[in-house]
This record gives sequence, C-alpha cells and structure tokens, in this order.
Amino acid sequence: MVNITSSETIRIAQIILTIGIMSILLGTILFLDYFKKHEKKGVLITLVTLLITMLTTLLVIGIIEVTTVAIYDLEIWLFVNSIGILGITIIAVLLSEKLKKPSIRSIFVTFLAILYILMITISIFIWIGGTVEYDSLHLGSTLGLPALILVTIGTLLVIYDEPKYSIYHGYSAGGAWIITLLNVILLFTLTQDIMKGYSGWIHALHIICGGVGLTFGFASALFGTSGMRRLAKLTGYTTLGCWWLAYLLGFFIEFANISTL
Repeated sequence: MVNITSSETIRIAQIILTIGIMSILLGTILFLDYFKKHEKKGVLITLVTLLITMLTTLLVIGIIEVTTVAIYDLEIWLFVNSIGILGITIIAVLLSEKLKKPSIRSIFVTFLAILYILMITISIFIWIGGTVEYDSLHLGSTLGLPALILVTIGTLLVIYDEPKYSIYHGYSAGGAWIITLLNVILLFTLTQDIMKGYSGWIHALHIICGGVGLTFGFASALFGTSGMRRLAKLTGYTTLGCWWLAYLLGFFIEFANISTL
C-alpha cells in the first residue's frame, strides 16, 4: 500500500479540519433551516466565514497533496479541471445578478459544459490507461473534495434563499453528483495492490455512505424537479451528510492500511 503523504501530521490536520467543517456546517444548517434566524446577519457571517476559512485551508492542503504526489499529468489535469468547475460555479453565484441576462448566462453554461466534457475526456484517458499509482484519486482531494465543496455551497444557497439561488443550487449540487459518479467509476483504475488495501469494516462503511449519497442525490434532484420540496430536502441532507462522512472515513482507511505495513 502506498502512503500518499510523507507526514501523518497532515492527515491528522485534515481530519480535524473535516470534523470542524462538518460541525460548523451542521450548525449553519440548523441556524438557517430549523431556527430560521436569517435576520441575524452577524452570526450568519461568522459561521460562513469560519466555514469558508476551513474549506479553503482543506483545499490548499489538497492542492499541495495532489501536485506533490500525483505521478501522471492526467491526474493533475483532472484535479485542475475539478477546481475550474468549482471556481466558475462560485463566480457565477457571486455574479448572480449579472447572470440574469440570457447572453451572459449562456457564456457561463458554455464554459461549464466545456469543463465537464474535458473532465469526462480525461477520465476516459485514465480509464484507457488502465491503472494509476496515486491511490488518493478515489479517496482524497482530486475529485472528492471539490465535489464536497460544491454540494455544500448548493445546500447553503438553497436554504438561505431558495427562489433566488435554486438554479445555482442545481449547478453546484448537480455538478457534485457528476464528479462523484466519475470518482466512483475511476475506482476501477486503481492498481490491484491498492485495491487489496481497501478492505475492512471502515471501507465497507465508506462504500455504503458514498453509495447512499449518490443514490439519494439523484433522488433529491428528481424530487426537486417534481416539486416535492420536503422529500428533496430530506434526501439532499442525507447526501450531504453521507458524502462528508465518507470523506472523513477515507483518512481512517489510509491509517488502517499504513498500520498493516
């Protein structure tokens, strides 16, 4: 089993950050959706600022991880592509008023479509190549983290102001679902030695969480488009929770594998 980081301290930092993000995210959701405290802007700004800071820190660590450890250029380009999708989606949210113009919106959709086509193309080339040596392609920062940030953004936007941000919720949550689906498919490009290392009850729980999230995410989209808001929200929250838990479990899978070396 390949240890993809030279320091376990980095992994511990990632675990602490992930748990912190999950806790603050839960608090923010309760603040907005359960207690309905939208008018308390100061508290909301504090929660969102903490969340953005921790997500950015986790992403920076991921960038260092991928660019340092990835062996093949395709793996790096796949990561750059996912970051591009994340960046364009965030820019679209920030410029939501300007995107009301059909011409500007069409430019945004075109750029996003190009990036998704590139991502699928790169994934196909990786698939054709057969295997990759970078085992974090499935578990770590290459695709998993950008997808998590996207679904987090989409969730918070829709519970903050659904009429205004519902379309951007679709872009971000839908994009997260596509990236996660590719993430699962690319699991089969891992080498046999790496695949053998992914065993045990922690990995089984990781698979269950990822699979439930993928299934419920698709169901949430169907419920949302059919106007069944309550079911869409329930399945959406399930997706968000399952995917963050799966991401967290990924670190413990690696620790379990390292301990068996």
